[in-house]
Amino acid sequence: MSAPTIGSIERRMAEFRRIGEPAFLARYARGRAPRHFYVADDTGDLYPMKALWAASHRPRIMPARFKPKDAIWGFDALGYEIAKLSAGAVAEAAAALDAQAEEGQRYRAEVTRIRRNAKIVAEAKAHYGPTCQACGFDFEQFYGERGRDYIECHHVDPLSGQDGKGDVTTIEELAMLCSNCHRMVHRTNPCLTIEELREVIEQAS
Repeated sequence: MSAPTIGSIERRMAEFRRIGEPAFLARYARGRAPRHFYVADDTGDLYPMKALWAASHRPRIMPARFKPKDAIWGFDALGYEIAKLSAGAVAEAAAALDAQAEEGQRYRAEVTRIRRNAKIVAEAKAHYGPTCQACGFDFEQFYGERGRDYIECHHVDPLSGQDGKGDVTTIEELAMLCSNCHRMVHRTNPCLTIEELREVIEQAS
């Protein structure tokens, strides 16, 4: 199974725009409406996060096979914004999905977004290189051309835990992790440091 890439995500976003949310959810999420989390593109359009993440895998998987935080970390690593809708907005969206014969309705939604800066992520990847700083995994060595330049960007101080004032992020506050290590550091709150994860790996081996 190959992890989602910017290319595969953009293709599924284009499909979403072409067929609409009800058909997209029917195809990739068994028709289940998203609960809170969406992904925002450069224009501000919103896409159901779990369904989009599942659809972007090759082969595709069903959203029930992973937790929302798996998708949040994945989209974060690729530089996408995550949007969390209020409960009222989710209810409105669900009601719109129930009336699938009626399309094109407009509604206002209260959205909280976590802004990611794709520029600093790209600079950090160029600075550290595409090798996991915890376990040393190299996607290109393992997957060949498909894995070239792929690595996930980890915020040492997760943005989701900040107060939303837009603090400046430096390269020193970022780390490059493979998908497995990225998920492992976030299994606790607060998350593990890179050094602590290295110790876990050493003890397990």
